[in-house]
Amino acid sequence: MEEAFLFPIIDQDQGRWMALAQMQCDHGDMWPHIESAVELLQAKAPLDDLFPAAQAMLKLLETHDHREEIAIYSVADRYVADANHPPLESLFAATTIPAGWRCLRAPEQA
Repeated sequence: MEEAFLFPIIDQDQGRWMALAQMQCDHGDMWPHIESAVELLQAKAPLDDLFPAAQAMLKLLETHDHREEIAIYSVADRYVADANHPPLESLFAATTIPAGWRCLRAPEQA
């Protein structure tokens, strides 16, 4: 949701490009773990099979969430709270991720 709908709005501010690039790299690092977990959930795999992907995600999120809170969410409302953009809550509530969408820095599929 962030990359598809929030980041393009924030990207209009040239001063935020490094923060957005870092977030996109982090998302790319997380992507294989997300895909693994989704595949296991769809296959109705035993819960124990999900632990490696979940633990890897938690490790990545420990640093990512803090950086993202400071770099993105601390300023996000000022980008979307005007006549041209809906508030974040409305944006996320009315939006769905297109089927097959992948984050910008997701590794190439094998």
